[in-house]
Amino acid sequence: EGYPRDVGPHAGVAEFTAALAGAAADDRVDALVAVFAPPLPGQLTVEEADVTAALPATLAAGKPTVVTFLAGRVPAGLPAYPSVEEAVRALGRVGRYAGWLRREPGTVPELTGVDRAAGRAALRGDTADPVALLAAYGVEVVGSAPAGSVDEALAAADRCGWPVALKAAAPGLRHRLDLGAVRLDLADPVALRRAYADLAAGFGAQVLVQPMVPPGVACVVELREDPAFGPVVGFGLGGVATELLGDRAWRAVPLTDRDAAELVDEPRASPLLRGHRGAAPVDRAALADLLLRVGRLADEQPRVRALTLNPVLARPDGIAVLHAAVGVGTAGARPDTGPRRL
Repeated sequence: EGYPRDVGPHAGVAEFTAALAGAAADDRVDALVAVFAPPLPGQLTVEEADVTAALPATLAAGKPTVVTFLAGRVPAGLPAYPSVEEAVRALGRVGRYAGWLRREPGTVPELTGVDRAAGRAALRGDTADPVALLAAYGVEVVGSAPAGSVDEALAAADRCGWPVALKAAAPGLRHRLDLGAVRLDLADPVALRRAYADLAAGFGAQVLVQPMVPPGVACVVELREDPAFGPVVGFGLGGVATELLGDRAWRAVPLTDRDAAELVDEPRASPLLRGHRGAAPVDRAALADLLLRVGRLADEQPRVRALTLNPVLARPDGIAVLHAAVGVGTAGARPDTGPRRL
């Protein structure tokens, strides 16, 4: 009550100082934005505009203070900004950071079904077996079979079991429904032959045959080696629009249970996971568990320099990882043994 307080258009240093001292001593005030500006250029003399001593009470009170001085000299030791908007924005970020520091950090949970030795064995020289690597950390990848002709595709479909999905084999096309590089729910040889002819004409003879899984919300999980933070895990929803906008959330490894839950909820498109427009909410706990397992893999297998799971279909009854790509290299130096935070 009573704030913001305006000390008047003709207030001098004394009034300005008194107003700030009163606000600094008021228990109802948590932070201060001090703005000093004469109504007209040249209205104040040099002596009147010298407000170097205007904020001692504020500093003594220990309250966060930002200033915007459009006239006079800015007191030393105070964060000064050229506009009120920038000052308030900075103060807001300080408030958010203080709230972040007060939160419980969470715990790194124990995970079942993790075999570190098997994960290391899946890394062969400069290559890796993505399916075996992820299986060592309790992540199942839906199998797929390559085919270079329609007869090979038919034989693969018989082995997978009908219905199947047919995808262009090029790495950048395997999830591109929007480009026509994926054909779904092919229930018989006639439909597969037709789909193969279309894909071969547009994208080449090499295709992947994969068993159909129940539909869900397409998501993307990434692992990258950041030069400043080390391994970081990213999560976002699939689709051209979210990729174009860079709608990804990132956390540094090792992931806590709080980190994983926040990763799922942070992307701007995350309402699609909670039942947007009447859709059933997906199993967000299963997504969080997947992120924890990818984080564990990143922490224990430093030779894995990149990992992409795309797409990951999230449904009310669980998730399905349809494709995994792994980049292997020399293990980077990780001199810090404590937790890393973005």
